[in-house]
Amino acid sequence: MKLNRLSTDANYTKSNTLSFPFSKALTISALCLPTLATADTFVQDFSGFHNQFQNGNWGMVDLTPNNTVLSHDNPETYTQNGRLLFAAHLTSASLNQILGNTQYQYLSQAVGDNELRRLINEQCETRLEIGIASRKGAVFSDSDYSAALRADLSYCGPNKRISVGGELYALNFNANQTPVLLRTFIPTIPGAKYNVSFDYQRASGNQNVIVKVNGKITSGTANGSAHKVLVNEPRIDFPVNGYDGYAPKVNGMNKASAVFVANRTYTPVVISGGNHSDASQLLVQNVKVAKLADNPNTDMCNLFFPAGSPQFNQCMSGNPSHMPSNWGCDMYIDDAVGNFTVNKPGQRVDEAWRYEPRNIFHQKRFYAVGKGGVSSFRMTKSGQFSFCPIYGKTLSMEEFTSNNWDYERYPEQGLIKVRLYCLDENTQTRYTQWEFLETGEDNNYLLTNRKVSKTFNDDQYKNCALDIIRFFDKTHLIPPTQSGYAPNSDGYEIRNLKLQ
Repeated sequence: MKLNRLSTDANYTKSNTLSFPFSKALTISALCLPTLATADTFVQDFSGFHNQFQNGNWGMVDLTPNNTVLSHDNPETYTQNGRLLFAAHLTSASLNQILGNTQYQYLSQAVGDNELRRLINEQCETRLEIGIASRKGAVFSDSDYSAALRADLSYCGPNKRISVGGELYALNFNANQTPVLLRTFIPTIPGAKYNVSFDYQRASGNQNVIVKVNGKITSGTANGSAHKVLVNEPRIDFPVNGYDGYAPKVNGMNKASAVFVANRTYTPVVISGGNHSDASQLLVQNVKVAKLADNPNTDMCNLFFPAGSPQFNQCMSGNPSHMPSNWGCDMYIDDAVGNFTVNKPGQRVDEAWRYEPRNIFHQKRFYAVGKGGVSSFRMTKSGQFSFCPIYGKTLSMEEFTSNNWDYERYPEQGLIKVRLYCLDENTQTRYTQWEFLETGEDNNYLLTNRKVSKTFNDDQYKNCALDIIRFFDKTHLIPPTQSGYAPNSDGYEIRNLKLQ
């Protein structure tokens, strides 16, 4: 521990804000993606349920036999190891059928359809008919598994009731072709482009197939053509018949494709046969979700905002009011942003004022890194992380030890590293690099009462921006045999940090 140190109060200075000096500023980016759990492809081919087939090549299937609870409150439950999971939901027509028209109309107004589905599901879980597609007739020559969007609820049994507001309401599970819809949530990156595709056809009837995607729909096609595909965001209607010479069906099935740009981290998708008498006749197979293109703003937004935050999502969606508007070189600490981090506190003494980060900019006060500690300062601008164009600028600071002592009398030492993001104009590739601030000493250590200064005026820095300044104390590596060895030192101290 050093002698006769000054006490401190919070004080700091700011440097002028500078704009980025070259036109390709926004192409500089981090090399890491958001921490959101996403994948490029998810598939549901309705295989793996054959052990539930009660009728040879088909059966009424529990879609989550391992007791997985699918909930819109926890959308991450809808994907597992690249497999897309669906929940089978009763349609409003099915609710009307189960409750009776009078009861349904009253209860739908009183508690809503989603609550009715939940209450009914507690009495009898909705199952889905799954089996070999060819079971529906010779026209379906495909041996793949398919789901029929209907449930035979007769297995639920008689005398079931739900309770709403203290009143009991009887349920009628006698119908054997109750329409259902399929609902899932896809992990998505806002601003990235995705394709939802599946094969479909009706065993009877000619009503359109309905898909709802809560994103910015850019196209919808059936068998590769937009002919007779109706897009009314978030709904897309895919035709069953009447292609007038357009691409024929394959193995009796049409192929639907819906391309959309995500605007949220979990995108809900619904596949439905509609709300009419033929709804239960819809067959669906080979559902696939694939990412077609990354969001061009991903790297930039990840640099400025925490992944998954509302600001991050707005930035990823290209909302102009949430896009980083310029690059900044402000040298101050913003507690709301959290741009000063104690990565490792190291060995400290019981004097809190020595560890006030804002003193790192002061000409007299100082910031103690802590013996063996690590701290980082990140550039900010207007309440968000930023980058500072570094070419032609000088970064400087000094180690402080009172009484004008030197290394031989009170040895302390540490390293300073900077992280830069740069653009190679020849290859148009981005890269990141860490550099030491060179001191001329062995290992580039900044020693007791020394100063360090670096001017970034080499051509290699013309397309580079400063992101992080990191301080590593190495005083703990000084051997006891060193002249002036101070076992109680709390590491080197930094002050007068400047970028000019």
